[in-house]
Amino acid sequence: ALTSQIQNAINELGRTTASGGSAGGGVLPKLNWSSPRDATWMNCGTLKCQTPGDVYLLLKSSEFVAFDLEKAWEDLDSDLDLDLDSGGGEERMT
Repeated sequence: ALTSQIQNAINELGRTTASGGSAGGGVLPKLNWSSPRDATWMNCGTLKCQTPGDVYLLLKSSEFVAFDLEKAWEDLDSDLDLDLDSGGGEERMT
C-alpha cells in the first residue's frame, strides 16, 4: 500500500513536469515517519527534487526509508494482535 502511494506520487510529479508544469520549485520526499535526509549526498546535498528521478534516487539511496518500508513493525509487541477481520479494528490480547 505504501509503495503504491510512493509510485503514484512519483508518477504525478512526472506528469506535471512532462506537461511543462512546475512542481512549485521542487518537492521534498517524505514518508510518514522520516525523510531520506541520509541520502542527500546523492542529490547534490539537498532534499529538493525537480524530477521523478531525483525522488526515486533519494528514496532508493536512503537507509531511513528502507527501514520504514521493511522493518518498522518488527519490534511491535507480539502479544498485541489487531482483529482486522472483524472490520472494526479492535485490539485483542492473544
